[in-house]
Amino acid sequence: MSTLENALAEGHDALIKLQHLTLRDGPAKPTSTNDPTMLREYTESLERKLAELLLEKERNIEVCKASAECTFAKNYAGRVLVAIFDHAMGAKVDGLKTWWETGNIQTRSGPGHWRLDPRALRDKRGFNLLHVTMERNLAKESAKVAQIDLLVDTMRFDVNSTDLVGRTSLHHAAMNGYEELVIRLLAKNSNPLVQDHAGMTALGIVQQIAGASERIIQALLEAEKTHKQDSVVPSASLKKSDALVSVYFILRLEPYISSSEFRRYVDCATQLRDTIQAYPSTSNVPFDAILRKNRMMEILENDLDTSAMTTEDFEQHIAIEASRFSIYSPVDQVTYAKGSWVNFLQRILLTRQKRSYGNSPDRHTWYYAALFQAQVQPLPGHVDVQKGHPTITSSSSFAACLPLESPVLIQGRHYWITAHMDSTATLDRPFEGATGLSVQVYSTESAVFSPYVGVLELYERVPGNKYDKADPKDEMVQQYQRIAPDHVYEVGVQIGPTATRKSASDFVKAWRDECKQLFQQRQCISGAAVCAHSCPQKLGAYMCRDSMEKIGVTLAQTTFGRSTYAKTLTPRAILQGSQDMYKGTRGDKWPGCQRTLAPSH
Repeated sequence: MSTLENALAEGHDALIKLQHLTLRDGPAKPTSTNDPTMLREYTESLERKLAELLLEKERNIEVCKASAECTFAKNYAGRVLVAIFDHAMGAKVDGLKTWWETGNIQTRSGPGHWRLDPRALRDKRGFNLLHVTMERNLAKESAKVAQIDLLVDTMRFDVNSTDLVGRTSLHHAAMNGYEELVIRLLAKNSNPLVQDHAGMTALGIVQQIAGASERIIQALLEAEKTHKQDSVVPSASLKKSDALVSVYFILRLEPYISSSEFRRYVDCATQLRDTIQAYPSTSNVPFDAILRKNRMMEILENDLDTSAMTTEDFEQHIAIEASRFSIYSPVDQVTYAKGSWVNFLQRILLTRQKRSYGNSPDRHTWYYAALFQAQVQPLPGHVDVQKGHPTITSSSSFAACLPLESPVLIQGRHYWITAHMDSTATLDRPFEGATGLSVQVYSTESAVFSPYVGVLELYERVPGNKYDKADPKDEMVQQYQRIAPDHVYEVGVQIGPTATRKSASDFVKAWRDECKQLFQQRQCISGAAVCAHSCPQKLGAYMCRDSMEKIGVTLAQTTFGRSTYAKTLTPRAILQGSQDMYKGTRGDKWPGCQRTLAPSH
């Protein structure tokens, strides 16, 4: 018992190691990363990767130089180069064909001639003639299709050549909505799986575009599916030298294996190394199959210390190994089949990204000055209205609600109901909206819950997020983080934002003071038609909501320089679709938001 107590005092890790030892067990021998053969293969692998990166850098330099030469070309050379790109952009196929065959081309200053390799030409954006063909302009799409044939079949353009940001002609054709060009490029063996420097394929770009062509989407989906079926998982079969490099990486993961499974890891790693070394040097190794049979994948899946993923050494090791299979951060999604080595690498990189991005705020705190008003509620029944007539016809359920102490809201305008009898009611003025049958009427309840101004604190998503839509229904979810759907108040006007609560509070104080002053003087400055008939502020009953809004807009102009910083919100009840999504009782949690809090006065 004392032995266990001493071990426990030395630390939890020591106790775990003690529990996994038997009388026949010796200490687990660490795996060796000093094997000369494996070190040599690893070094040669790094050299090959370095050469590949240098070659890519050289290609980029060539593109940049060609772009600079074209951009800054002067005199005769400049006129000819501009003419060549003008012909390509305008899909002047005959002119380009003549230049290819004879060297002659019509420039803006007359005939010109110059024989040079068209594939080496780049404009100031790094576009070659094939990229330029895909630009959106007035040229006929049929002419652009014919130009693709000329450039690819006759001039031998590489259909998968990229611009300075790594986009192919297929990227540009899909982005610009050219259906026939996408179809033709795919027929010319354009690779739909090529990713630009942001990691996006042509399909990935199209998915970000509103109103993208369904035909383009389907064509790219089918093409990606076909290419994925034809493509082999890179780690399924490796040269022996490449397999040993991956084993070397696995051996370097030794410090990140949990102590409870360390012995098992050592045994599997040793067996994995011996199995691969037994293969002839000229043969391929079924690497994924060996990993699965060896159970090494299972160990790495379950016993890798995930807290180590943020260390600099681990990041370097995983980045080098993943780059050998052309996998680079950031990883947007896992594309390879589960159970493969490349799938594991993609998931590790994705997990590491989430951990590193986890502490970065995806929302920012902003403060607004807000006018809170009684929440608009739909009244039972409906009414029939006619433009220019003050009399409305109502259903029996609506008539049962009359008389009302507050104005009603019909088609976005407020009206007093001045008289009613049976199924008819009279408005304070002729109806100003469109003629309609079975129109919904809303009550404002201002007489019960008078309007007030206060600070509104919002946690707003950063611009460009996936929910970034100009849709008032989506925006309402964000604007009502602090107010439950069944709260008696809603936001009528939102002014700001400001970066600090103090700035918003100062604005609210100035707004409130001016409102109080007008209320004490029984003055209304709203200019609203509904106030011409009867204004609660003139009667001394409660503050006029429209007059308060007018003051807020004027202060916004003075404080922020523009009145557009004051935003009048649509009543929540009118956005009924989103209202129904978050029904609940006061005090319940609203999905994605903090517990319901009453707005501060």
